[in-house]
Amino acid sequence: MDSYERERLKNKYQYLLNKSSIPTGGAAPIQQSFTREQIGGMTPEEFQENLPLIEQQLKDGLIKPQVQDYSGYVNPVSGNSKLFSRELISQMTGDEYTSSEPAIMAQLRSIGIPYESDLELASISGGGVVYVKPYTRSDETEVRGYYRSV
Repeated sequence: MDSYERERLKNKYQYLLNKSSIPTGGAAPIQQSFTREQIGGMTPEEFQENLPLIEQQLKDGLIKPQVQDYSGYVNPVSGNSKLFSRELISQMTGDEYTSSEPAIMAQLRSIGIPYESDLELASISGGGVVYVKPYTRSDETEVRGYYRSV
């Protein structure tokens, strides 16, 4: 092996070592999953460069979504633990919205208005949320399903 070849291999080894911090023996560098913090700290150029890998890791479930903890939330206006989702609000009649508006606005100011998918994720991930199935009251009033904090 001549000095040129030795230098080329040394540079390749150094490249592989710097790229993944693990010598890989010439195999593709081992990619670790990105964290939400790493992605948030990327420059637009770094994000664009890593976008295909980020999308694949999201698809493979390697980048975990952030789960908000709603434990113990009590709406300061209504005094109950019902959580309004964007979808629930969009399904309300005008009268339902008008009567719920003060409680919706109080929730918006304190914890925001999440999507139902966020609440579903919180309910299966220990985020202090349970789903109340639709039911009929004794006076025959139909109640839609909703999420509430616990």
